[in-house]
Amino acid sequence: MKPLLPQSPERLRSIVFHIDGLRYAIGMTRVIAARLRTILLEAGRRTSEANVSEDVILAMLSDSWAIIDMVHRARELIQGTPALPCRRPAFQLFLRSTAGAEQLRHHVQHMRGVIPSLNGPCAPLWGAISWRSCEDYGVCYTLLTGSLEDGVNVQSLAADTTVGAFPDRVELSAGGVCLDIWDLAARMEDLRQALHDWIETNPCFHRVEAATPVMTFRLTPNPNLP
Repeated sequence: MKPLLPQSPERLRSIVFHIDGLRYAIGMTRVIAARLRTILLEAGRRTSEANVSEDVILAMLSDSWAIIDMVHRARELIQGTPALPCRRPAFQLFLRSTAGAEQLRHHVQHMRGVIPSLNGPCAPLWGAISWRSCEDYGVCYTLLTGSLEDGVNVQSLAADTTVGAFPDRVELSAGGVCLDIWDLAARMEDLRQALHDWIETNPCFHRVEAATPVMTFRLTPNPNLP
């Protein structure tokens, strides 16, 4: 390992801001994934009753794409953090295992340019989401977004016929890419641990557990106002 050189104040400031960005991206992913699991449970129950509201579907879609965006931001920050050893196995594993998120993010970020290319067989523009029932592992659901134009098709979860169950995955398919949202959330948690390990071994930093401050501002009544 190369010796850790002293960091200038400007460089340390940049590192701190990058770590702040990573901290919140990872934390938001954890919260979004927990919320999405609750939404999927509700959607599964309502699907059985043919009573899934559009708001539930939009919440599911929004949270799935939000995790893609958080992973993209984490990848950008990891590769831009000064002094961070990106060649460490843990960071390399994160970057390799989440590469598909870049393709999905590019697809949704550049829809205007993507739409003209949707001539042949393709997934819906906003994609499709497939997930296993939380109550019956032999049942899965697939959400298809938008209009079912000619050629629009999707893939569902692949069942394990040896155990008669679908895998515990939430697959988001769009733009020719299919990713497991649960796996991405787990990769972000692995990244959090890798960052903690790096910080603990870097004498330039001192890790502390601190809550995000919330400040209160209150107007004082002006006695001179009518």
